[in-house]
Amino acid sequence: MVQALEAIRPREALKFPPSGNAELRHLREIVATKEATITPVGNLGYLVQNRKAPYVAEAPLILLDWDDTGAQTAQDKKRCFQELEGLGISKEIIKFCDKFSRVDMGERGDHELMYEPELEMRLFSAALLDRKDGKVDLTDDVRRHLEAVKEKMIETESTDEIPLDPEIRDIYQQTRYTSTLFPDTSDAIEKLKQIPGVPVNVALLTYGDPAFQLEKSMPLLDGDKVSQIFLTIAPKGKFFQEVLRQNPYRNISLTYRFADTPRDIGVDFTNWQVPVILFDDDPKQVASFNSIAEREGLTGLAVVRVRRPGGKYAEKEADLSHFTPEQISSSYLDVENLVDAMGEVTDRMFEHYLIQAVVHGGPDALSVPDVAQVVAALAEDRNTDSSIVRGKALAAAKNTSGSEEK
Repeated sequence: MVQALEAIRPREALKFPPSGNAELRHLREIVATKEATITPVGNLGYLVQNRKAPYVAEAPLILLDWDDTGAQTAQDKKRCFQELEGLGISKEIIKFCDKFSRVDMGERGDHELMYEPELEMRLFSAALLDRKDGKVDLTDDVRRHLEAVKEKMIETESTDEIPLDPEIRDIYQQTRYTSTLFPDTSDAIEKLKQIPGVPVNVALLTYGDPAFQLEKSMPLLDGDKVSQIFLTIAPKGKFFQEVLRQNPYRNISLTYRFADTPRDIGVDFTNWQVPVILFDDDPKQVASFNSIAEREGLTGLAVVRVRRPGGKYAEKEADLSHFTPEQISSSYLDVENLVDAMGEVTDRMFEHYLIQAVVHGGPDALSVPDVAQVVAALAEDRNTDSSIVRGKALAAAKNTSGSEEK
């Protein structure tokens, strides 16, 4: 059966990036100088835990995208390509290699095409071998040469046999592998960690080749800037579902706010209704993350769409669900947008609490003092009357009960 499945998957999906222990060993080598641990999340990615920034089990989790949200990835890419042109590589070859270095990740990534910098660097290195008079153009011979180079890497399951030009490596180290932060990134992360009245876990959730994404974002593991870096090769919604199922938090050291919080079970996002907020610029990832909320019972999930001027996805609209309305921010991690998002998820958690109170205790439950306080707080937040809040809770509880009976 396994052989049959592999037979219908693209051959390249089996090779890039390396799977299993080889990839995990490589990631651990990258963070060898940091105080960090790496835990696989199924076969969809990894949790990198910063031991200098302890994770608070019951505290809200704020997930930050990296490319074109915290870091100026599009500008770094543009600078890289300009320097490649300086080596005599034509724009046509740059465009060809940029597209040709994206590979199908197969089942691990829902057949998403993922950028592989190690492949691209070797394609450009191979192109330089065809340089004449200081330039190389995309002729039929050069195209066939580059196709053969990629085929060889797939055949051998290795990049080792393809020479890497030192100038190409230097250009990539100074551009693609070294993220240029937006001016407000560092300050914004510090502000997020200082929201009054509640501890907050700040983490990156970044999509792409795990080793590449880790190298770009690794400076945030210095000190206590972020608690974690999540590396995913699957859409972010699917990845976070896997986090809920695998609960890698059972394998890391946690701190706790409350004495009665169960220990040694990780973080129970669903039953504890821990707020989770994602900041992202990619409408596909926004939609992916939005889609899991209702399915997984995460009433405390919200998304903030970040639109950086000149960003890759700045002009694209997201497909939003009514369940997790999007906040819009034109700057990175606008704290006012975070407060709005936190208020929204808190109100949705209040609504969920009221519905469950009626489902389990009947209409009279709304008169219990603790529940009545929630009704009053929600009415104030929604700028409406308490009777309307109670009416909506009763109607929703009736619908919930009816669905369960069916």
